Amino acid sequence: INSIHGGRSGSTISTVTTGSSSSSSSGGGSGSNPSSRVLQAFVCSPQCAADSCTFRASSNGGVTCWACKNGFVTTRLGGCGCPPGKYPDDSSGNVTCVSCLAGSWCPGGTEAAGSGINSCSNGLTSKRGAAAAGSCVNPPGYYYNSTTAAAVLCGPNTYSTGLSWQRSCTSCPGGLVTADSNPGPYTSAAVCVLKPGYYLRSWQPVACSKGSWNAGLNRVAACTRCAANVTTAGAGSSSAADCKYLAKGYEAVSVAASGEITAARICRANAYCPGDVEQPGWVGCSRGMWTRSSGRTSPNECLVPPGYYLPAGGGNITQCTTGANGSYKGG
Repeated sequence: INSIHGGRSGSTISTVTTGSSSSSSSGGGSGSNPSSRVLQAFVCSPQCAADSCTFRASSNGGVTCWACKNGFVTTRLGGCGCPPGKYPDDSSGNVTCVSCLAGSWCPGGTEAAGSGINSCSNGLTSKRGAAAAGSCVNPPGYYYNSTTAAAVLCGPNTYSTGLSWQRSCTSCPGGLVTADSNPGPYTSAAVCVLKPGYYLRSWQPVACSKGSWNAGLNRVAACTRCAANVTTAGAGSSSAADCKYLAKGYEAVSVAASGEITAARICRANAYCPGDVEQPGWVGCSRGMWTRSSGRTSPNECLVPPGYYLPAGGGNITQCTTGANGSYKGG
């Protein structure tokens, strides 16, 4: 039994040879001419480790590698291949076994660079290092339809973390919603947000109280208050522009282009401010009447001042005059 080396790997292959001799013809010299014949020549796997390749001389003989290198393992047929979950890659300059890419599966057993990698089908995906088609599952934002064996996009107000053969999507908690501006995929509960006009209390949406607002599509624990002594038409307001109503006894000082009242002050004298009205918020007393002070809220607080009276036929207050008998009218 002689030893030779495999050309690409440097591995030793043991081979069986046979020898024969011949005699010289009469009158000539005598000697021997040994000859050898290689029964079969094989080349070892390039991934076979040095001195690890043998030839079995039998009816079903062949080359067998019993130790591989570069992360390869021996195969059932005596060669070298990547283990399950890996495939041969030569991007580093040498062919080595690397983890199967996400979204694919690698049964192993192959040796050529780029071989042995299979893509998941029907929109399914897999984690890195998957070894079988059964590892292909629904990706995040999708659920698995067992009838069609395909991934289906989650609808509005639901989500899926995926990678788990999830048969349905999960509803957003507590009445939260997904934003109309977000078409998906919805991959976690983080996509679930408040509707406009609400805030979160113990993970439950609650309508903003009168005098406050929230634009929504967020997760806030409180709504934004309107300016002091400014309010909204009611609960559930969704914009600062809804802050356009004055509290009782107050009038507007400054108003934004949107209609939002950004500042208010106490109602002026000789007028009343009924509240829950838009700017300017004050109404002058009729017929020239006065008020006892500023901050009045009702027309009933408009009074005739001392020394004046209201003419019976209508018109503004009129100053009293002293009569012949010294009488006068009091306010």
